[in-house]
Amino acid sequence: MQDVGGSGKTRGLDCMWGPNSPGCGVDAQDGTFGETFNAAGGGIWATQLESEGIKIWFFPRGSEPADYLSGNPDPGTWGQPVMNFAPDNCDMAMFQKMKIVS
Repeated sequence: MQDVGGSGKTRGLDCMWGPNSPGCGVDAQDGTFGETFNAAGGGIWATQLESEGIKIWFFPRGSEPADYLSGNPDPGTWGQPVMNFAPDNCDMAMFQKMKIVS
C-alpha cells in the first residue's frame, strides 16, 4: 500500500498479512475509539473501498455530514480522510467480507 495523504499517522504499509508482516494501519486522533470515544457519545467511521484504494473517515457524534445522514453519501465532499491508501502493488481483491470486531 502507499499512503497518499490521510490525516492519521501511518504505522504500516505492508498489506500482506502473515507472521512476519505488520499489516497496514493508521493511528487516528484521540477520541476515535475506546473510553474517550464512548465518553464523547461515539461517532461514525465510514469506509470507501474501491480498486483505486481505501479511504476511511471519522466523524465525531454531531459532526456527521448531512449527505451521509440523508442516505446519499458523497465522500468527495467529506474532506481529508483519516486513512488514504492507494494499492501500489497490493491486490485490492483481498479486502472482502469485512467485519467489525470489538
